[in-house]
Amino acid sequence: MPFAPLEATKEIDRRIDHVLVRRGTGVVADAAFTVDAPVDGRFPSDHFPVVADVRFP
Repeated sequence: MPFAPLEATKEIDRRIDHVLVRRGTGVVADAAFTVDAPVDGRFPSDHFPVVADVRFP
């Protein structure tokens, strides 16, 4: 996990990335995951991004 200041650790379990889809639109999520591996030994962000594969009607 990337470094976070002490006051930020209180919020560490709050979600900040979402994939929102309105029900009834026919959009289907085939897969979703977080990118939690470092790049060249470093994390590219202060949080893990969400990636989703979705199909639109």
